[in-house]
Amino acid sequence: MRSDQECKTATPSRDFLAGGGEMGRLIRDHNWTESVCGWPHEWSQSLRTVVSLVLSSTQPMAVLWGEHGICIYNDAFSQSLGPRQHPGSLAQPAREVWRDIWHMIGSEFEQVLTGKGSIRQINRAIPTTRHGQQESIQWIYDFTPVDDLSAPYGLGGVLVTCNEVSDLANANQMLDVKCEQLTQMFNKASTFMALMSGPNHRFELSNPSHDQVVGHRPILGRFVSEALPDAKEQGFVRILDRVFATGEPYTADRARYRIQADPDRPAKERILNFVYRPVFGADDQVSAIFAEGIDVTEQVQTQEELERVNNELADTLRRLKAIEQRKSFRLKLTDRLRTLVDPNEIAAAATELLGRFLGVTRVFYGDFTKAGDAVIIRPGWTTEGADSMAGAEIRLEDFGPEVASQVKSGNPFVLGDATTDNRSAGYAQAYLDRDIKAVLAVPVLKAGSLQVLLGLHDSKVHHWSAQEIALAEDVVDRTWAAIESARAQAELRRERDYSEYILNSMTEGFASISADWITTHFNAEASRISQLSSFDVVGRNHWEVWPELKGTAVEELYLRVMQTRKSSTAEVPHLTPNGTQVWLEIRAYPAINGGLAVFFRDITERKRVDEEIRHASLHDPLTGLPNRAMLFEYAAHLLPHNQRAARGTQAQGFLFCKPISGEEFERWYRAKANSQQNVGT
Repeated sequence: MRSDQECKTATPSRDFLAGGGEMGRLIRDHNWTESVCGWPHEWSQSLRTVVSLVLSSTQPMAVLWGEHGICIYNDAFSQSLGPRQHPGSLAQPAREVWRDIWHMIGSEFEQVLTGKGSIRQINRAIPTTRHGQQESIQWIYDFTPVDDLSAPYGLGGVLVTCNEVSDLANANQMLDVKCEQLTQMFNKASTFMALMSGPNHRFELSNPSHDQVVGHRPILGRFVSEALPDAKEQGFVRILDRVFATGEPYTADRARYRIQADPDRPAKERILNFVYRPVFGADDQVSAIFAEGIDVTEQVQTQEELERVNNELADTLRRLKAIEQRKSFRLKLTDRLRTLVDPNEIAAAATELLGRFLGVTRVFYGDFTKAGDAVIIRPGWTTEGADSMAGAEIRLEDFGPEVASQVKSGNPFVLGDATTDNRSAGYAQAYLDRDIKAVLAVPVLKAGSLQVLLGLHDSKVHHWSAQEIALAEDVVDRTWAAIESARAQAELRRERDYSEYILNSMTEGFASISADWITTHFNAEASRISQLSSFDVVGRNHWEVWPELKGTAVEELYLRVMQTRKSSTAEVPHLTPNGTQVWLEIRAYPAINGGLAVFFRDITERKRVDEEIRHASLHDPLTGLPNRAMLFEYAAHLLPHNQRAARGTQAQGFLFCKPISGEEFERWYRAKANSQQNVGT
């Protein structure tokens, strides 16, 4: 620092204070009388030079002159002081200007002023009062010594150059935070990321997710082809080369990458969605490639498994639906055929239902000729607009030897496309002439001979499923069974009608009774005799219809025949519903089912004649009185009773008196002599 005498003897020129803005004016107008520096015209050349430099600079600058650090600053520096310190800091000692922070910067000032070197602080936080509030401001500042030969250590003061970098520091801090955040995001991202630089694709960055994808192999600083030979083998390096050369990104969806991290272990396949993005340098040329993607192996496998399960479920539902449809078809077929008794009607109904269900052109039954080499087509079902083939005779050989051979063997013949199938292509015209593209033929083989053929034609290509073939075979079986049943039932009806005719033609009543006493047959003569219709009797319990027969000879007869399984006969009186007393002869026979076959007839007239004959034989025709025959019969009837009553007493006897001649007496006496019986006359 220069002495006061030096200031007084300095050049009086003040041109160095020209300009300088507000601070230039304040310095010029300031009363420097009390200042240790003296008036400006007295300042040393070093001070004037540095002040001129400060005032002309837009950079915040100040001069701390002399050992007290008298403060002289420019307009830019004044912005850092605030209204509390500016303009009052002009020409004030540094210690006073920065009293609050002198403990922070004072030593630095002393260090520079004593020749111990310059000071540079970067991002130094200095408490600063602004707008009435103290703030911590970030600064970059330099304390530079100003040479002055007349001053101690040859240094006249300190030049302060500063910049407030709070915004920059905050920005850098935010940038550091963001970088840290980005680093964390990069490292913690579920997506894999990597940066490969140069045309040889050197790994510069790789996050943990990418490390996992490549099997945690050391890749940083290495080329892709070197670090990941499996990726090169699978063509990924060629893709990188193309992206680097064209500058166009590459996107992959569900790319499969087989990881061979350990040559001694099997490769693992990963499924990746990723993109290779070119990174352009300052020269607008590709300098690197950024790879980003996600390992979707588990998701894809889960999705594929879900799709598989869904497909299986859908297939199961389709099968179940098809099964239900076929069941419904079979029920409809059964219901439809149940009411039909004519074989032709049965065949027609079956072909119509099958044709509509399968959506084909034509369904029919055909009869084989005796030779078995041709089929005569019966009337069947034909879709609207298609020609019927009813009545036509088709030779199997006309459609190819395979058709004839397979049908004659009794096996179904299946043809999905007559024009392309090797078995029929050479005979395609025979099919096309009849508007046939697909054929399903099911022969019926019974007792070693061909009976009928179920034929299905379609005018379009139709690849018959196993279910359709099975359904057609089932229809054949059901139709054949229905036709056979209809024929058998027709025969049974004929036999039943004949049996009923025979039974109703009988002159005897007939009834069949089951083992549980249900009347199952009752012919016309039985209705006439009993005066009950078959509707009143058949299907009802015998004892409900005739309760009065319980406990009679009729029940005894029926039970005896059921138990002994031997026929028996009884004659019983019976009171008809109109009150007429009749006599019935009942013959009961054991039936096969454990029941009875009962024949009965009205013997009332016979009983009356027999009674008249008997009456005549027992009575005198002139007087009507009982004759000797009746008396003998009466005696024969009573004798056993009298003998039982008088058993153990004297002998009993009967005396008949009649006048006789001597001749008759003689004959009687002779007979008496030869008789051992004691009979009196």
